[in-house]
Amino acid sequence: MKIAIDARDILRKQTGIVTYTVNLVKGLAAVDDKNDYTIYLDSYRDTEVGEGNLVKQPNFKNAVLRSKGALWKQIFLPLDLVLHKADVFHSPTSTIPAIRPRKTIVTFCDLFHEANPQWTPPKIKNRLSRLYKFAALKSDHIIAISENTKSDLVKYYGVQPEKITVIYPGKDEFFKEVKDVKEVEDIKEKYKIGREFVLHVGALAEWRNVPRLIEAFGILKLVDRIPHKLVLVGREVWGLKINKIIKEAGLTGDVIDLDYIPIEDLRTLYNAADLLVFPSLYEGFGIPVLEAQACGTPVVVSNAAALPEAVGDAGMLIDPYDPEAIADGIRTVLSDDELRQDLIKKGFEHARKFSWEKMARETLAVYQSR
Repeated sequence: MKIAIDARDILRKQTGIVTYTVNLVKGLAAVDDKNDYTIYLDSYRDTEVGEGNLVKQPNFKNAVLRSKGALWKQIFLPLDLVLHKADVFHSPTSTIPAIRPRKTIVTFCDLFHEANPQWTPPKIKNRLSRLYKFAALKSDHIIAISENTKSDLVKYYGVQPEKITVIYPGKDEFFKEVKDVKEVEDIKEKYKIGREFVLHVGALAEWRNVPRLIEAFGILKLVDRIPHKLVLVGREVWGLKINKIIKEAGLTGDVIDLDYIPIEDLRTLYNAADLLVFPSLYEGFGIPVLEAQACGTPVVVSNAAALPEAVGDAGMLIDPYDPEAIADGIRTVLSDDELRQDLIKKGFEHARKFSWEKMARETLAVYQSR
């Protein structure tokens, strides 16, 4: 079988779709040496990324089409799919070409703009709605990364459920328990955190619910007098003005905004944290939850969207719209050692169920069934 994949994103900076596409291609290379793959790229190169994400394997060919944007996807790609006689084309980007000369599979990570139009500029929302709905209705099959995304596809675009296969993303095996006590202590010293802290990982955006998280943390500092700091890892996006929020809450010095940090430091921070709190209002899945569980860190997670799927029975679920509920979830896990140890044990077991290799095998099965 000849399989073609729109993999332009693997040479771009890290985002959810980049992570998905990189691990899809690498996972397929690990599990399949029989089918022939054409990995389609465009002329864009991010100098910070390099070419380390490219697969070098006899049955994998990287095809660079010297164009960008809509011209690349709507003209050059369909022509090349015809020329090379691909049997199946997979687009991980929630969009597909208007002309589809081969069986077409599309992955949807989420329908954020449909579920949350208040956070999406109208012009962008309308454009995404048009492109995503076309892909959902005109593709031959859909891969959704969660049952929540599948439900949204049915709800917003009227897709028949039998057209959708849910395949969960994996987690990087790099995230695991760190038993070197010095390494854990050194990371706290490096970022001037202190002794105990609660961790949040993810872009600092309105839908990530960081303002309510900071309000909840303020309750814990004022009422419970917890010694912890709140550590935020992730870039500020869409003008949240996080430092202003921290200052107005009177928590300067108690909330530490680290912005982006290297993945090696992130793993150690997971291990050093007393818990991960992830009170997001909307997620297509929620990979940081799995990463924390794999590191032996208990998690306090929103009960919204796909997050209950991501956490399973191995986390404390809270109402993300209520700062008191967020505070109570954090308080309970910090104060109940028996519960804490149970969540850690269940977290290890739950995280082991997810891998990029498993995702790749299930995706290959979809290709072969078309």
